[in-house]
Amino acid sequence: MKRSYKKLLITCLSCALSLTIYYAGIASMGQSDETISTVPQEADPPTVIENVTKVFPPSQLSAAQFAPVDAVMREDFEGKWPGPGWELINPESDNGRDYLWGKRDCHPRSGGAVGWSVGGGAQGSGLLCTDNYPDGIQSTAFYGPFDLTRAISPTLTYHLWGRSELGSHGCYDALFVGSSTDKETFRGTFLCGNFTNGSEGNGYYVYTLDLQNRLGSPEVWIGILLHSNNTVTNEGMTFDDLALSSTLPPSATITVTFTPTPTGTATATNTPTVTSTPTGTATPTHTPTATPANTPTATAVPQGLINYLPVLKHILPSPTPTSTATPTATTVPSATHWTGGTNRGHPMSFNVSANGQEWRSFKVEATFVIGGCSGTIETTAHGPGSISNNQFSFAGSTFSFTGRFTSATTAEGTYAFSNAYIPNCGYFSQSGTWAATRP
Repeated sequence: MKRSYKKLLITCLSCALSLTIYYAGIASMGQSDETISTVPQEADPPTVIENVTKVFPPSQLSAAQFAPVDAVMREDFEGKWPGPGWELINPESDNGRDYLWGKRDCHPRSGGAVGWSVGGGAQGSGLLCTDNYPDGIQSTAFYGPFDLTRAISPTLTYHLWGRSELGSHGCYDALFVGSSTDKETFRGTFLCGNFTNGSEGNGYYVYTLDLQNRLGSPEVWIGILLHSNNTVTNEGMTFDDLALSSTLPPSATITVTFTPTPTGTATATNTPTVTSTPTGTATPTHTPTATPANTPTATAVPQGLINYLPVLKHILPSPTPTSTATPTATTVPSATHWTGGTNRGHPMSFNVSANGQEWRSFKVEATFVIGGCSGTIETTAHGPGSISNNQFSFAGSTFSFTGRFTSATTAEGTYAFSNAYIPNCGYFSQSGTWAATRP
């Protein structure tokens, strides 16, 4: 489709922002070759300006120090707000204009609550859902710091609904969503215009903030700001179902799955079963072998069987019998993928190396209930770890396990979660036993 473009210079002194963009004409559909996307035939289309640098002045920051938080976060505003890691700031709060990001029941996407950009604070909590945000507002929410030194593909996903002022010269009032490594200079996206006709549920739109440029940073913050000038106002913006996701490759990786509310009946998952295919039965052939007198014959013992060392009897001149030590039986675990379950009815698995001397990828699943928060937690201890005297184990800060091979095809052991943090729920501890076999 042929597109028309307008070149705009947007300067926002109070936002510490100046950038040149190419704006796709309202009569065309799609995303421009630069940084703005629009929806056609609207007076104030949803407008997204990407790759924006936003510098927060000291008046919009605080000197408060926050403890590090998880690089995995889910916020649906159904629990306590603000949760761990969140900080709410408005430089006008001390001037009788205390409007903060607040938990409200104004047009949720799911559940019964959302985060409204001006719905909290002394004055904001008194606004009706149909009221507009005030002039000259700068309501900010920060999340962090979180560590991305070992992260893979970190992303913030958020659902957005609302409206802010879009004029002939660009965004007059705007929402900013970005990330920073110093909590001062942020890089992210400006959004303004009408975001009330999305297809992600109840008129919501869904957007992502890619955090690839923050990989390797020990401290990262998310910043969300609603800024308005001194003229036209609108409903403002509401957020719902935010998710900060990051795949981490530590010795133990925790994946959390939330159970929908209200809790329904669990549906069994059809797990394919690996079936061993017989390769036929070998018929042994006995070939007599002449053996010199008093010379023991070495016998090969197949892997996976108990190997008893030969016992040699030495005849002494004295008729006194000589005691013979019995060797210890050694179990050689099969090199394959082992599967089983816990005493609580959840799956677990691990792998054994080809030589039977190492374990890898020990995985176990458990369910949690913390107050009104419930779901499934799965952790994987990646290893490798050694197998010695039929035993193996792992000990991490929040997860540990022990294991013992009882035969070449069976194993058993214990597992324990210790104060594993479930984002926006709390801390989880559980211990139990497991049993596994090779397929």
